Amino acid sequence: MNAAIFYDRIKVRASATASQSAAYLVDVKTATFVPEVRPYIDSLAASMRALETQKTRCYHLRHLIVYLRSNNIPWRTFATSEAEQHRFSDWLNNPYRALRSNVIQAKEKLTLKSALKRSSQRRIIHTTRMLITFWSKRPASKNTHLDGSRDPTFDTDCDIDEGCPLPPLIANEWNSPKTYSKDDFETMLSLCGHIRDRAFLCVEHEGGLRLGENLGLRMPDIDLHRRGVWVRSRHDNPNRATGKSRRERFVPLPDDVLDLIDDYIRIERYAVTDHDMLWVNLNSHVPGQVGTALKKSAIYALYRKFKRHMDRKTLHPHMSRHTYVTNLGSAGVDIGEISVRVGHSSTETTRRIYMHLDDSDFNAQYEQYAKKKYRKEGQSS
Repeated sequence: MNAAIFYDRIKVRASATASQSAAYLVDVKTATFVPEVRPYIDSLAASMRALETQKTRCYHLRHLIVYLRSNNIPWRTFATSEAEQHRFSDWLNNPYRALRSNVIQAKEKLTLKSALKRSSQRRIIHTTRMLITFWSKRPASKNTHLDGSRDPTFDTDCDIDEGCPLPPLIANEWNSPKTYSKDDFETMLSLCGHIRDRAFLCVEHEGGLRLGENLGLRMPDIDLHRRGVWVRSRHDNPNRATGKSRRERFVPLPDDVLDLIDDYIRIERYAVTDHDMLWVNLNSHVPGQVGTALKKSAIYALYRKFKRHMDRKTLHPHMSRHTYVTNLGSAGVDIGEISVRVGHSSTETTRRIYMHLDDSDFNAQYEQYAKKKYRKEGQSS
């Protein structure tokens, strides 16, 4: 069956409340959840993973479900067949082939890429592997969802045995994270029209915060006594900004950055009293938007302005985080401290992503840190 039909039917739907947020894959024709994916997303929501993370996983798995539905392949057959998984990997080279003819017939002026980027294919394969691992380790009796509903068909139709083959990872060299220079950062600061924008950039540059973490900062998160800010994961922010990490962490900031934040609060934010979000809109063409919590769209618009003036092909907010870790690693800061500062779940994550710093230097730091860690664990046991 044509994959285009299922791309129209299988959609990502998200909902968020003060206590819970969740995203799901839904078959809009039958108004039902996709059974292969729902329990997995339930587990992410139960472990307090950010809504954006859940949505991203759903978008990845949407390609898998479209492939299964359009080729009439049962989930269990796919999960236990290495040959089927290889075919899915090949199919990802051009999943939109069925859409192109439909677009031409409808005479719509849309540009569809003939293939997913290699990096996107890797992420989809990685999420698919996690889904298979989830079903292979899930107890057969666990058929209760977050909303309390029970459906035993999930267990009979979707459960697989542990030790099933996993989809082959797409071989490709890891792309080194992109960074910017000190001169680039000075140029960006000079292009800012508000103290708020300069303060926002400095917090990212000097603290290594993710965009969602920075936008999610509130006034009480500023700790002048310890000279820094607290990064806390919340699901009730009015701008829907969330951090990736569930753990609270403290991020030290230089005095001049804290002074800049203070200037912003005194000069530009002082009139806002109906909420405690740190970053707010200062001007808007939409009535009633001034004083509301700043959203990601405003920051992306700011970076588009930077790109135009600096004639840069690539420039985005996450490059501040890459630059922050790169600068710390180049300065010889212990990898364990870097990992804690940026909120990585493990030092292995830090080493894997930022191993481009120096193969001898940075990896030697990681090995030294690992030896200390295991030595302490051996003493404690």
